[in-house]
Parts: sequence; C-alpha cells; structure tokens
Amino acid sequence: PEVRVVSESEAINGLLLSAVLHQMKADDVILILRKIVRLYSKGAGSEKYLVFKLTSWNVFQIELFKQAFSKVKWLFLHREDQSLLSSLERSDGGFIDWWEHPVDALRKHFLPIGKEIESKRDYLLEMIRGHKHKAAQA
Repeated sequence: PEVRVVSESEAINGLLLSAVLHQMKADDVILILRKIVRLYSKGAGSEKYLVFKLTSWNVFQIELFKQAFSKVKWLFLHREDQSLLSSLERSDGGFIDWWEHPVDALRKHFLPIGKEIESKRDYLLEMIRGHKHKAAQA
C-alpha cells in the first residue's frame, strides 16, 4: 500500500520516441521527463514510493533518466535470451511492431550501424542484445 507503480507509461514512451524522431535536445527531454514524473506523483495518498516499470526499449535512453534523477536507483531485469525471444515472437506492440513499419529510420536508431537485419527474429535478437548492452554500459 506504500508503493505506487506506473507500468510502461505512454507519456514516457511518446516523449522518448519524439526525442529520437525530432532530435530533441537532452535538456529539453529531461525537463519534460521530470514534469511527467511529477504529474504521476500528484494525488498519491498514503503512498511513499513511486516505481516506474519502463518499456524495455527505454533502456536505450537510460542516460537521460540518470541525468534527470541522479539520486534515484534503477535496475534492469532481463530474462534468458531464448525465453524472451520466444515470448516476443508471440507478442505484438511497442518495438516489436517497428519491424513492420515501412520506414526503418526508427529501427536503425536502435540497431548497430551497418548491421543488415533480414528477418524479424534477427531484429528481435539484436534489440535484446542492445537492451542488455546498454544496461551493462550504464
């Protein structure tokens, strides 16, 4: 009862996608990110803690979160690769659907430069690797 959980906020996803697609300045993104979190904090009754479960691809922007909330602890949870891949192959939505988009600008932003991806399975594997790599770097 002391914890409020916000799961995969579309406000945050939309902001981070806008930041990528419109090449927003980091300072502007951080300012808006702080406003979003502040708005989610409003109206908390007896809750003392606010936890955000982010969409997995948000880890690519972890540095923005670390700058915006430098004193806040974060953690990255990851399932075993093959189990996660199987689950993603049966799902849709979010970054999974980026594979189907006719313009690859968004996909290419998150994939290694020069890497040719020829199947959805390969795309998902690269995204999984990217998630883990970015989290390990941070």
